[in-house]
Amino acid sequence: MSKKIICWVGRVLCVFCLFDCGCYAAEIRAHPLADKVVLLVNSKAGDSITVARRYQEARGIPDKNVIILPMPTKGTISRSEFNDQIHNPLVRELMKRGLIEGELREEKDAVGRLKLDVFFCNLDYMVSCMGVPYRIGEATLDDTPIWDEYVIRAKEKEIRYQIPAAPFNKNHAAVDSELATLAMPDIPLSGFVLNEDFGKIPAQKSSRLIRVTRLDGPSLTQVLGMINFAIEAEQSGLKGRAYFDQDGRKGAYQEGNDWIAGAERIARELGFDVSVDLKRNEMGFGDRFDAPAIYFGWYASSVNGVFQLPGFRFPKGAIAAHLHSSSASAMRTTDKGWVGPLIARGVTATLGNVYEPYLSHTHRFNI
Repeated sequence: MSKKIICWVGRVLCVFCLFDCGCYAAEIRAHPLADKVVLLVNSKAGDSITVARRYQEARGIPDKNVIILPMPTKGTISRSEFNDQIHNPLVRELMKRGLIEGELREEKDAVGRLKLDVFFCNLDYMVSCMGVPYRIGEATLDDTPIWDEYVIRAKEKEIRYQIPAAPFNKNHAAVDSELATLAMPDIPLSGFVLNEDFGKIPAQKSSRLIRVTRLDGPSLTQVLGMINFAIEAEQSGLKGRAYFDQDGRKGAYQEGNDWIAGAERIARELGFDVSVDLKRNEMGFGDRFDAPAIYFGWYASSVNGVFQLPGFRFPKGAIAAHLHSSSASAMRTTDKGWVGPLIARGVTATLGNVYEPYLSHTHRFNI
């Protein structure tokens, strides 16, 4: 990945959840937060435009914050495709619309990105709409000779990063992770960029990091459902039970179980009726699993068990995620991985990994 956000937007992580910028449409139009949200849309994908317009209407996003660009329609793109068709034209549009203020030089850095000095960033959130690619493949270029240049410039800009060692010295990435550091130029293709906002509870926005989320999934109907379900849940409340499925293994895997246990404690404090599975296997057909408003579990490669029952549906507003290395590597399917299948079954907010992040670099369910 070009930029690892520790912790944990991700070198190889991609977030898929509905950004909630208020109560509902009638109120959000007067809410100043809407002016801080940018919708990124693929003009070559009709569904991308449909999703963006529905979300814009529901959340009161101004027209100048809807950026429509021609992009590839495939899920995985090359580094050059990302630079030429997403990163560079997006930077130009953000500056033209006053959403980023700075100096844009008509030259490119060693890896093909326009050189940009950011003075001020006027956006906090970016939503990638269905049809925007979600993975960047491993680049074949050798970026070792340009490390010294990046080290100097990163220090000048007070950007904290770590030079990676194996197995993290990869430059494949989630598109959304790359967009998260758009206002932090001169980042090496490989390496970790520290997220100064990580772990702040309640959440705070103090760094130049852009919070990137996504409205995407297997079908247009299901993605539009995410928007509608969120609004309905905001009006009536999130109703249902909370389920937490630990892995059962100890040692190196205990960290993940601790995150799930932490999320469980929070759900209990919030008054949810909770069920916990401490066995190695995932929740099965014989386990209670009615009205799952919250679900966190691990560590199966693809959706299974109770989720495969015919007609299974999550309640409106449900939040669910399954921790696995490739949970979002093929997110526009209904039966592979977890992100796509969960959205197909009615989840309103979820997240996942487009490439192997290793446990220590995955999302923290307790946060």
